[in-house]
Amino acid sequence: MAGTSLFLPVSRDGAMVWTGNSHAAQGDGQVDQTTIETAMEDLQIQYILHKNASLPAPMAETSTHWIGLGFGDSIESALTSGLRGLIKWLAASAGISDLDAYAMWSMAGSFRITQYADQVASAYSVVPSKAVHGMLPKAVFTQEMRERIAANTRAGVPTRQT
Repeated sequence: MAGTSLFLPVSRDGAMVWTGNSHAAQGDGQVDQTTIETAMEDLQIQYILHKNASLPAPMAETSTHWIGLGFGDSIESALTSGLRGLIKWLAASAGISDLDAYAMWSMAGSFRITQYADQVASAYSVVPSKAVHGMLPKAVFTQEMRERIAANTRAGVPTRQT
């Protein structure tokens, strides 16, 4: 979607970005690695390195939502790790307590299965095979809070340890 920001944690010096494996269509859950692949010839990307950003996992920001990912060997572990990271991210970015962030995700967040693949002995079997994404609508926050969360996500407000 035009105007979407994708935030990717960088864990090593010299890391690069690969934009391959672009999908023209994929259902929620991608249950067997089948999608409609595309070349994305008109893909326009602007890279901005936020050196101090502290992200739990890949995240996206659309005009209407913040979206975060969780990965694991099971759907339960993917949801648990994703939710824990998103609670820490929201608390730090919004300047609220972990308990308030937890409540916000419970009241307004929506979680879906991103990937449920049972791949073995393939290129996909070297990473956790289950993924969940959580979507938090911006509309539940005041404009001031939305701006603070967006700015702090980009500025790299340190995630608090609990």
